[in-house]
Amino acid sequence: MSEIGLKTATCKEQITHYQFQTSEEIMERINQNFEQATVFTLFKDTAKFGKYANRQIEYIENEQLEYDRIEEMRIFNPKKELYIWRENDHLKGRLREDNDETGTKETEYVISNLILWGTRAKTEKPGWTTLKEERGIEYTVPYTPKRIDEKHPLRIKIHTYIEYIDEIQASYTDSRFVEFTEGGE
Repeated sequence: MSEIGLKTATCKEQITHYQFQTSEEIMERINQNFEQATVFTLFKDTAKFGKYANRQIEYIENEQLEYDRIEEMRIFNPKKELYIWRENDHLKGRLREDNDETGTKETEYVISNLILWGTRAKTEKPGWTTLKEERGIEYTVPYTPKRIDEKHPLRIKIHTYIEYIDEIQASYTDSRFVEFTEGGE
């Protein structure tokens, strides 16, 4: 059955902002906040999915995390996300955690699913799947789907946060990746 319409939910959020000068500072912040997570990195010349575990980031192609090559990163799991972006010559970051026990502000968000390219899947090694599209796009994710085809794509669940201006107008103010999901008819 197809999903139609948007679903909303509420949570208590906690947001912390950072500035990074080195790759080591990025890894230190990841180590402090995550035990396991999925990683999406937009480098200057490529985009890669990876996974974080045992205090290190692993990409299928053994990519190195070089500060000067990073444009954006998302380190995420179902509870929180560290989003890093380049602003001029520096990297800034935002850690967003949805936690009703430790969160400080009640917030509303929209739950959506971003459909990823790839109607054919090939297991590269345990826990890693390469998705391919007839148009030629190909990339590898740290996830093993049960089924991938045109009617059952891989998705990334996204929470998009809402703020209200003068209790009248709603506006999207932030979003975070949550987890891979599978969908279909």
